Amino acid sequence: LFLVYQMITRHLNRMSDWAKSLNIESFDNILLLDRSPLNYDEISIVTNAINQLRNRVHQYHTEMNSSKEALEVLNEELESRVHDRTQDLNNMITRLNDTIDELKTTQDKLIDAEKHAALGQLVAGVAHEINTPLGLCVTTQSYIQDNISSMQNKMIEGDLNKADFVECYDTLNEGLSLLKDNLSKASHLVNSFKQVAVDTNAEAVELVNIYAQIEIAQAQLHTELSTGSYKIEITCEPSLEIYSYPNAICSIIQTLMQNSLEHAFNEKIGRIYIEANYSGESLELYYKDNGHGISKEVCDKIFNPFYTTSRNTGHSGLGMHTLHNIITQILGGSITCIPSTEGAFFQIVIKNFKPNEINKERPREGHDEA
Repeated sequence: LFLVYQMITRHLNRMSDWAKSLNIESFDNILLLDRSPLNYDEISIVTNAINQLRNRVHQYHTEMNSSKEALEVLNEELESRVHDRTQDLNNMITRLNDTIDELKTTQDKLIDAEKHAALGQLVAGVAHEINTPLGLCVTTQSYIQDNISSMQNKMIEGDLNKADFVECYDTLNEGLSLLKDNLSKASHLVNSFKQVAVDTNAEAVELVNIYAQIEIAQAQLHTELSTGSYKIEITCEPSLEIYSYPNAICSIIQTLMQNSLEHAFNEKIGRIYIEANYSGESLELYYKDNGHGISKEVCDKIFNPFYTTSRNTGHSGLGMHTLHNIITQILGGSITCIPSTEGAFFQIVIKNFKPNEINKERPREGHDEA
């Protein structure tokens, strides 16, 4: 037993005590047995294997600690970078919000400036348009006055004969006719100008049958349509209804039809297509004719006040501008003129107001040609 203890048991006890003393955080202690290093037996083989395992575990643990420290440093750097990037992002968001606010302010200023510029252009255009007929009225009045003075002088001197009287009478008739025509044109321009600033007090939102309004607009142009060979094609459900302003809707359809009759068909032969359908919260209205078409250059200017391609025939260029104002200011919608060589093409969107949504704005009756 003594020999067994000396050669085996005490070494196993040492191994057991060494194993119990191991610290997971430290593997510095090597397993050493109280025996000659020259002994090489099963105990030595086990001891060497345990020490080799300890060395590997110690190396792995050291590497793990190094990796852990490196990971902690990396995490700190990452947190610092995230903090810096977050701060930069917050600063950028703040600057972006400030820029958006500045852009909104600038946009509001530009809109106001554009409105003032448009108003100035409109007033200047009205003054220019009215100046021509009124100037002719002044010239005609002066000519009439000269003829009357000449006839009075001849009458006082006793030199007035029948031929002079007839000549003066014809001159007066011609002059009064010119006065009437130019005063009527000036009055027409003033009425057109009043239509541009649409009336906002006379009509409320109501349930509008779109098909009925198209038919009313067509009936109001019966005289003009009967002077030629025109065909109106309507694509619209007879039951289509929205909450809106009936007179305004009828007015825009009538204006577009009258515009086609006056500008699109030289031979008084043509077709007009009107399509209406409801999509979501708005009415989509498509208007087209098979006339000459409208170029992109004209489309870009067609809604400007006093823009017309037929000024030499007496058109003032306020009709489409008034139409645009009615659609955008009263009907809460939009109108787009699409360039085409195969006829005029307009796309119109009209808001469907809620039944309890009262908007007292409405356009004045009637319209002017473009």
